[in-house]
Amino acid sequence: MLTEKELRHLAKLDKARTHGEWCDIPHPEWSGANHRVAATSNELWTSFNQICYADSDDAAFIVACSRDVPKLLNDIKALRGVLERIANPLGYLQAEAKRLGHNLDGAMAVRICESAIWYQGEARKALEEKDDTNQG
Repeated sequence: MLTEKELRHLAKLDKARTHGEWCDIPHPEWSGANHRVAATSNELWTSFNQICYADSDDAAFIVACSRDVPKLLNDIKALRGVLERIANPLGYLQAEAKRLGHNLDGAMAVRICESAIWYQGEARKALEEKDDTNQG
């Protein structure tokens, strides 16, 4: 698993790179060997505005990274937030209450968690009944 430091480093690299979704521009005459990665798709092979040269597989990967690394960083941040809430639901509820300007004692937080679990169970039952109705 990536550490917070590694994630911050990747985010810093992503922020500093040439912005936009990069493009793979194959050489017009030689197949497979020479590809250019550029910030715009209308770059001519003869221009010098490329980000790098690469073979076809590496160029495809580099282009995908320009599009997908920011998405992956956002997904990792969101999933770590979910994991934190799962690992420490009482602490999460108390922190959220504090953020909203409320004081939430431990007993109240436990009651909220119990209610959430009950509602989750009821929602699951309703979805299962709906599935049974749709299949029958």
